[in-house]
Amino acid sequence: MVGRAGVGLDNIDQPACAARGVKVLSTPAANTRAVCEYVFNLIFRLGRPLVNLTGPTSEKDFHSYRKTVRGLEMAGTTMGILGMGRIGRGVGKIAWAMKMDVIYNDLVDVAGNADGKGGLDFPARSVSKEELYEKADVLTLHVDYQPQNKHLVNAEVLAKLKTGAYVLNTCRGEVVDAYALAAALKTHRIAGAALDVHEPEPPPADYPLWGCPNVILAPHLAARTQGAMDAMSWVARDVVEFLK
Repeated sequence: MVGRAGVGLDNIDQPACAARGVKVLSTPAANTRAVCEYVFNLIFRLGRPLVNLTGPTSEKDFHSYRKTVRGLEMAGTTMGILGMGRIGRGVGKIAWAMKMDVIYNDLVDVAGNADGKGGLDFPARSVSKEELYEKADVLTLHVDYQPQNKHLVNAEVLAKLKTGAYVLNTCRGEVVDAYALAAALKTHRIAGAALDVHEPEPPPADYPLWGCPNVILAPHLAARTQGAMDAMSWVARDVVEFLK
């Protein structure tokens, strides 16, 4: 058998394992909370500038920050979630608790009924991709990587977003067309972006997003909390139990 200490199985040849009767186990829920929390860490980094005073500051400079620094207030804005699996739902619930309107698009009907609640324990509305892109103030991506998701967020999608929208990718680098995103950032077509995942990893010297305005490029850290790492390591226990 194969035990994967993580969520994604794209680095395991599953057909080859199946053909040989090799069982594949993973830890799909181990890092859910860590990634959900990280998404909001990125949103605040992008939309709510933090000024850290490191020493005595003149009265003029102190008050100049208060006059010029303006941040995004989450309440009343719209969180658009592409992919409503474990992490998408977790992000949605936090967004709802922050008084954001939550809309989502998923291949599966996770709501279950017309009032938008059903299988969810918070209010959220399923919409078409078109409506998702047009209404989201924050578009966060939580889809798995399938061939049809290659560059799912491309120039055509970015052209539909609000000029004040933020795009976050903590799922798979291949989902975003980096060249199209770079163009959207450089022309201020959107307000900003944060990517924790890239195509390829690490990003090469000619990565188009280097040097773009208001972008965060992180080295795949969303799941790297001690709690998540401990939970993922328990796949070893699952392997032992299976072999028994």
